[in-house]
Amino acid sequence: MDYVFGYTVGNDVTAPQFFHQDGHWTIGKSFDTFTPLGPVIETELDPFTVKVEARLNGVEKQNSATELMIIPIRRMVSYLTKVMTLKPGDVILTGSPVGAEFVGAGDTIECKIEEIGTLRNSFVLAKEQVKS
Repeated sequence: MDYVFGYTVGNDVTAPQFFHQDGHWTIGKSFDTFTPLGPVIETELDPFTVKVEARLNGVEKQNSATELMIIPIRRMVSYLTKVMTLKPGDVILTGSPVGAEFVGAGDTIECKIEEIGTLRNSFVLAKEQVKS
């Protein structure tokens, strides 16, 4: 954990309609506006004592402490450093508490960690690109 620079809030936006039928998720998680991060990077946070919260259109959908994570943060970071090279600027998304939901055009989601702040994102319908 001595090598972790800081912590922020991430919104792991997913478009399941683009998942490959064989379980390949890359496209469904890779559009240009997906995975917003922020609002700040907190370097003085104890990640083991915080709550992760999410509200969809003002209604609470997620609210759980990091200490309840299925894979503890230390074990996750340790494992990742054994299977890949992590470099300055790399981001690890740890997952979220139960309660994730589908969103649609006009929806707003607020992801919050009290000690960091709130990441607020609104969703719009994507425009189809004209093929030339």
